[in-house]
Amino acid sequence: MGRLAVLASGNGSNFQALAEATAASGRHATVLLVCDRIKAPALERAARLGIPSAYVKYPGRPAEEAEAEIDRALRQARPDLVALAGFM
Repeated sequence: MGRLAVLASGNGSNFQALAEATAASGRHATVLLVCDRIKAPALERAARLGIPSAYVKYPGRPAEEAEAEIDRALRQARPDLVALAGFM
């Protein structure tokens, strides 16, 4: 079984398409959404689909801190593949 994590920032239509395709395959799963905008509809889509999400704030802090937080979230989710779907 392949495990996918997706990084998205906006509406989340691409994220949802990826999540639905992995679920429909019966062999793969989307295991995490990482988002850098707290009000992004992508976070709502993840919640509706039952996919865990992580909000990572960039403004007002060094990029290295935010990227370390993304790294921790990805390591915890243990995906086999990471997709950027309109991230930043």
